[in-house]
Amino acid sequence: MMYVNLQVEMNNNNKHIVNIIIMILLFIITIFLLIFNLTSPPDKIIYKGFMLDCARQFFPLVSIKKILIEMNKSNYTHFHWDLSNNERFSFKSEFDNGKLALSLNDSKYYTKDDLIDIIQYAKKLNISVLTEFAFMGHVKIWNNVYPEIMNSNYSDEFNMNNENVYKYLNDLFSEVLPLTTSKYTHMSNDEISQPDSEIIKSLDFALIQADNHYKTPIIWDDSITQNDIDVDKEFIIQAWHNNVTNDLIKKKYKVLVSEMDYWYIGGLHDMEIKDFVFPKSDYILGAELVWFTNSSDDPLDIDWVFPYIKNAGDKMSEL
Repeated sequence: MMYVNLQVEMNNNNKHIVNIIIMILLFIITIFLLIFNLTSPPDKIIYKGFMLDCARQFFPLVSIKKILIEMNKSNYTHFHWDLSNNERFSFKSEFDNGKLALSLNDSKYYTKDDLIDIIQYAKKLNISVLTEFAFMGHVKIWNNVYPEIMNSNYSDEFNMNNENVYKYLNDLFSEVLPLTTSKYTHMSNDEISQPDSEIIKSLDFALIQADNHYKTPIIWDDSITQNDIDVDKEFIIQAWHNNVTNDLIKKKYKVLVSEMDYWYIGGLHDMEIKDFVFPKSDYILGAELVWFTNSSDDPLDIDWVFPYIKNAGDKMSEL
């Protein structure tokens, strides 16, 4: 009888040891998977974009639709609509009763119905729309209506310690982001002169806004390449400075390629886009052709841009 009891006890002990071993193995596997997920490349997503700056130069809807048609011919996936800068706030928003858009005393702005019109038109062409409103930097136009929220040392930048900055931007994003069809939203953040601590406030706010509206945020590369800030990996980084794409990849950022000598239209950026070589990396999610306009551009004479759109589309097909 003692022998039988001893056997039963040994069997129970063995089972207990086996259970402990199984739990340890499961724990090790869980830790491995967590580490793998944190360090492995993101799922490959091909973003083929075109950015149109409608702040420095205002484009009528008919011109924007012509551009969308050309984008569709080359299988573009995203239209990046830049709606504000130092020169102009091109959207007649409800949060300020249109004051920013009307502050230049002209009719060069888009209404909410205009946004919906372009967004729906693009959708029929299988193109998603994301918007960009300059914030923290390139916001000189806000002086016309809200001088009290501006930085006293930098006339084209917000004072990120003024709570009304966050209130106004929250109201703006709450109005616009639910209308857009892209899973992404562009949160700007480029060429900022203030200390890193202030830029970080802007980035934290951008991340919250994107999360609130179930969007993935995109920012220009400045915070990393110019300020060496440890930016949250949830951001997609648009590489516009030359020769920064590889460095961003090494830091395991998801990258949207727009290096200016190749991917910017006009000005001194005249390198042939066909000569650009994409680094081989799953961290490159796509590329974007960029048109930062100027006062000399004719918003009705746009046919000359179409070859750029085609050539960039052909290059992006390599991704």
